[in-house]
Amino acid sequence: MRYIDTAFHQLAFAWKLYNYVLGGKIDRNALDKPVTFAEGNMILVLPNKILDDLILACSNLLTISFGAAAITLNRCREERGLRLANPIVSEQDQFAAVA
Repeated sequence: MRYIDTAFHQLAFAWKLYNYVLGGKIDRNALDKPVTFAEGNMILVLPNKILDDLILACSNLLTISFGAAAITLNRCREERGLRLANPIVSEQDQFAAVA
């Protein structure tokens, strides 16, 4: 249960970002610049010009976020000990099936 808020916040962020990109509010050229991360002896350089299709990239991020939220919901179901009912007869059964 401790990851449910994070999963849904990530989903909301991905959905908002996707909507923002659909509205043409992100300048791809300003975003798609090289970035260097350095920590200790490790250096990671993300090159520029990797976001050929920003809408597709954000769509993929949204899809992944939906998946992570679904996995988190299912894990919460498992932690609560809720079994998948067959047939579904109660609201609790419906929740478990949706999760």
